[in-house]
Amino acid sequence: MQQKDPDLGALARKIEEAKGPPPAPPLPPSQSVGMGMRVGVELVSGTAVGGFIGYSLDKWLGTMPLFFLICLILGIAAGGLALYKLARQDIGES
Repeated sequence: MQQKDPDLGALARKIEEAKGPPPAPPLPPSQSVGMGMRVGVELVSGTAVGGFIGYSLDKWLGTMPLFFLICLILGIAAGGLALYKLARQDIGES
């Protein structure tokens, strides 16, 4: 009995499909620096705004450090969420 040779063209197409799309090219250095600065600003601003609001509420209500800690944690979480959204946007997902 003779065995039939598989269609090598079809095999090559299947291999290319399995590889998926080519990776995105790396960012140029100027955009990389900008992205790094944006990451820092997102983290610091969320934390600073949360801390300031909490400190102001505590000073006004006389409940030191209750609202400061709560708002600080919320500010850190907001900064983290902003970074998560930024990372998803950078990857190209919606």
